[in-house]
Amino acid sequence: MRDQIFECAQFNILSAMLLIGDNLRTHEPETAARWFAAAAEKGDPTGMVQYGLMLKRGQGGPRNMEKAFSMFQLANEKGDVNGKLEVAACYLNGQGVGVDEKKAAAMLKEVADSGDTRAMDLLGYCYDHALGVPTDYKAAFELYKKAADKGSLEAMGNLGVHYMTGQGTPANPKKAAEFFEKGAKANNPVCMWLYAAALLDGKGIQKNEILATQYYKKAAAAGVSQAIEWCNANKIKIPENGSN
Repeated sequence: MRDQIFECAQFNILSAMLLIGDNLRTHEPETAARWFAAAAEKGDPTGMVQYGLMLKRGQGGPRNMEKAFSMFQLANEKGDVNGKLEVAACYLNGQGVGVDEKKAAAMLKEVADSGDTRAMDLLGYCYDHALGVPTDYKAAFELYKKAADKGSLEAMGNLGVHYMTGQGTPANPKKAAEFFEKGAKANNPVCMWLYAAALLDGKGIQKNEILATQYYKKAAAAGVSQAIEWCNANKIKIPENGSN
C-alpha cells in the first residue's frame, strides 16, 4: 500500500505522513525525515518530536541539535509530554541549549508525575548524581521501581544496581541479579553488561564465566563501552550485528 499511502501524504493527510516517517526511518531515513518535517510544519507535535529526534541522531541528514531542540520546544509548547521530556533531556545534557540541570529536573518531575517511565528513569538518575536536585538514593530507588514495575528495561538495570549496592534500599544481590537477567533476556544492552558482570563475579547468582562472556559480547556488540573495554582487555572478539 506504499503508493496509496504516499498519495494520501501528498494530499496533506497527517496520519499518512506520520506512517511513512515511522516505517521508513531505518531503511529510508531521508524520506522519513522529510515527511516528519512536513507533519511538523502542519503543527503536529508528534511530527515535531520525531523530526527532532532524527535531527538529534543525524538520521536522514546532518546532526543539528539546535534545530532538534527547537522542534522539541515547539511540541512542548503545545502541551506534548514527549516534547517536554526531550526538552528536559536537552537541558540536562546541554544539547542544542545551555545546561540547566534545575530546569531539567523540574520538567522531568512533571513528566514523571504523569506516569512516563522514561522520565521516571531519568529523574532517578538525577537523584543518583545530584543533577538539579540533591542526592537522594531512596527517591531514585522509588522512581526506578515504579518505572520497572511498568516494564522499563532501563529502570530494571538501575534498580538492580541499587539492590546490588544497597543505596536507597537494603542490599539484595540476588534480587539485583534477577533484574539484570530479566532486562538482559529482553535484549537491553546495559542489562546485558550488568548481568555479565554479576555472572563473572558470582554476585547474587551462581558464577558462570562462559555465560558471562556471551553476555559481555552481546553488550559490546550493542555498543556498551564498559563491555567493549572488557572484551578488548580479555582479547574477546566482538561480534558484528549481534551475531554470536
